[in-house]
Amino acid sequence: MPIQTKRLRLSVATAAIAALALIVLKVSEARHAAWLHSATESALEQYVPEHPDDVKARVRLGVIEDANKDPRGEELLKQAADASPGDEAIWFAYVDVIENPEVALAQIETYLNVLPDSVKLRAAKARRLAELGDPQSGLSLADELINSTGKDSDAFRARADALMLLRRVSEASESLKSAIALEDRDTYRLLLAMTLVPQQRYTEVRDVCVPVVKRQNRGAAEGHVTRAKLYLAGASLNLATPAAGLENIKTDLEAIIANSASLEEPERFLPYYFLGECQLRLGTATLAIEPLQQAVRLAPQFPAALYSLARAMQASKEASVSSKLFRRHAQLTGLLSELDSAGIRLQEKPDDVSITQHINDVEKRLEALLRQPLPEQ
Repeated sequence: MPIQTKRLRLSVATAAIAALALIVLKVSEARHAAWLHSATESALEQYVPEHPDDVKARVRLGVIEDANKDPRGEELLKQAADASPGDEAIWFAYVDVIENPEVALAQIETYLNVLPDSVKLRAAKARRLAELGDPQSGLSLADELINSTGKDSDAFRARADALMLLRRVSEASESLKSAIALEDRDTYRLLLAMTLVPQQRYTEVRDVCVPVVKRQNRGAAEGHVTRAKLYLAGASLNLATPAAGLENIKTDLEAIIANSASLEEPERFLPYYFLGECQLRLGTATLAIEPLQQAVRLAPQFPAALYSLARAMQASKEASVSSKLFRRHAQLTGLLSELDSAGIRLQEKPDDVSITQHINDVEKRLEALLRQPLPEQ
């Protein structure tokens, strides 16, 4: 056999072996990525110390721990970011969980000096601008990113955050639906549920949250599952639920209260409010009083909890207390309505000093009302 032919066959065989090795490597990477996506927190806690060079595993564990309100999550993601210079996805994952928005924005600006065209980092900047009190700038930047790419879910999420702060809740819901269509994340589903509740779109709340609960023990963070169960309980209370179903909801809510540290701080009044509502609907008004009082303490600006507490007191023959609570509820809703209408006028006329002065006056009256102690039995 000529030497040239032998060399040709050898090179073909070598190329085939190399191609096979590449296929095996890609299959292995795909399996590892799938495992990371579905791995539980406990499995990752065991895996990461044994594989310190697997940065993606460290990122995944950090994201789950952050969702569970574990401060170690932010530190893990910082370590991953420091070990991955120029990695857009890992840098974004880190700035997304930094608790202090000013620190987060400063870190984003540092990263943008390296990756000035990063859509993800600019979306993170839009979200933090809104969080720091400039939702209009955050919205403008998010819209710019959406118009230029239209394919980044984080830009739609940043847009939703800004719209929520501008009290354009239904538009925020639509932005989050667009984000989910691009990338189905539990975080987006929970944010969408949060926007749907004040719109009383409870069937949609249920449909959004069920998939998160189904992913329990299949990669979903426990904190996300707990929050999804909370919104499901609230939706079920507002849909046609028989008495037996209410008992199950009550049990779920008691478990959520025991694990309330995994909820976002603005949500922590909700399980108490829902539990009080559940007791009212079961005809046990006296048992509704304590959780509703806790709900009002945690969220004094939430009128529905105050109204439900007044109803519970009335049903428990506490006429004097219920009368005072109903009066306070009327005052609260009136002040909140004034703030809403003034806020809308200010958006239309941002330079109108008289509107700003009126908002300041209403806010002072609201603060004075909220400082007043609740009437007691």
